[in-house]
Order: sequence, then structure tokens, then C-alpha cells
Amino acid sequence: MPGSGPMALHIYPQLLAIQKQYSQLTFHIEATPKKRILEGVQSGLFDLGIVTDKPSEHLFNSENCGTEVLALILPKSLENKPLTPELLMECGLISHPDALYYLSLYFSHCNEPGLDKINPEKVPSAGYINQLSQILVPISQGIGFTVLPQSALNAFALPELLHVHQANTIVSEPLYLVHKKGRELASRYQRVLAHLNI
Repeated sequence: MPGSGPMALHIYPQLLAIQKQYSQLTFHIEATPKKRILEGVQSGLFDLGIVTDKPSEHLFNSENCGTEVLALILPKSLENKPLTPELLMECGLISHPDALYYLSLYFSHCNEPGLDKINPEKVPSAGYINQLSQILVPISQGIGFTVLPQSALNAFALPELLHVHQANTIVSEPLYLVHKKGRELASRYQRVLAHLNI
């Protein structure tokens, strides 16, 4: 079952709990970009995938399975400072493969004064890392800010060293569970999906 890195962090412990109950089940989890998820489902490499955009109804069966909330995450030392474009520009972005997409989505939907005017491509870089488990490490040490799904924050070992900005409007994306059109899923999938909290 492929999905984003944060989604994999979120559902993998749940899948392990299911596997402990049903030892004959095995799971293959892959954190990969949306395009690869859909290609893998279409080719039969993956049985199921989780994406944030509803795919073509001609090629896929999909159902809304939840939402993924985005969080603007800053160092704890900035907790009592007003969030302004200037503060973010001074702080700098800890970038990652989805950073510009998440920034753009967050800035345009959070309903915070001035943020919708920021061009995400113009935010100065404070670093780049493509390993999900490490993205929040520099921020926990006072370096930079980023935007990630809440599930990535929930998996971080030291959340007390971080400040999550409470936006005027919660920014989230829908999640869709997809499988190949015309392919009947075995009944065991329904049992597994019934136990998942996506």
C-alpha cells in the first residue's frame, strides 16, 4: 500500500497491530510520490494506494478516506512572536521534496494576513533534507520552519521543542483510497481497511 511519507508513518503502526492479530497477513508499504502511486496501482504493482487528489474515474476506483491536516512548524523560541511574512523570511525554510507544494497550499488557505502574498519560491532556504524523520530536527534546534502534514509531526520524538502555529483557518487535503478500476479486491482488504484509522 503506497502513500506519502507522513501517511506511511501514520498507518504503519496500525498495520503492524493488525498483522499481530492475523499472522498470515503481510504488508508492503512504500512512501512514494503520487504519480508513482497511481502508476503502480494501474500496473498491478500495488493493490491499493492513498493520494490527495481524486484520480481519473476511468482508470481508478477511489473513495474519500479522510483528510490530512497541514501544520506550519517553527522553533519553540518563536512561540510568542506574531506570525508575519517577515518572521518567516528571517527564519528561512527547511525544505523537503513537498515543501513548495505544502507552502503554497498553506499560504493560500490559512487566512493569515500577508501570507497569501508570499511567493513560496522566494522564501530563503535554511536547509534541505529529503528524509522525513529528519526534517523537524533542525527546527527543534532553532533553525528554520516548514510545513508538513500533522501526521509527520505526530511521529516526531521531540514535539515539545517545536511550535505549531494555530492558523485562522485549518488547512487540509482530502485523502483518497484508490485501486485499479475493474479489479475486485479480496475480502481481506475490507477487513484490514475497517481497522485502519486514516
